[in-house]
Amino acid sequence: MAEKEGSSRSRDESGRFVSNEQAESEEQGRDERDAAAAETEATGADQQSGAREGERGNDSGVEDISDTTAPSIGPGSVVKREPVEARLARHEQSNVDAMGHDKRRQVVGKTYGPTLARQLVLYGIFLVIVAAIAFGVKVAVDHFDQPPKHFSAQAPWAQKGAKQIPPKPLQ
Repeated sequence: MAEKEGSSRSRDESGRFVSNEQAESEEQGRDERDAAAAETEATGADQQSGAREGERGNDSGVEDISDTTAPSIGPGSVVKREPVEARLARHEQSNVDAMGHDKRRQVVGKTYGPTLARQLVLYGIFLVIVAAIAFGVKVAVDHFDQPPKHFSAQAPWAQKGAKQIPPKPLQ
């Protein structure tokens, strides 16, 4: 099935250049197919529609749609359809990879998540870090929450030996 795409040399289905002999033999085969298609068209619309129904019935996967009214369909237009089972089977995934190994390989540690011991250690580390941060904040607040050194205790109740009067209870 040689195709000419923008160049004078023919190509095969995969896009490779074909030799001149192969291109000529394919052109002859194409001419013979075109002649057979023209002969089939000449037999009449009744036989053509019967042939179409026959093609559908034998599950060949090719349906002649040349008598369908549409701007993009011409004489000899066919639709290639693969069977329903083949189309649905494309979505099924293989259980093995390219090397033939099972896709769901076993995990080295035989578990798919962290063990209970690892979870507890991680939680313990988290608690130690939170406690260290809380202790550091407490030390920093105690250190920085002091009055300046140049303020002295001059109030009478702040003097050494001053009598401390307890406050009256709230009512």
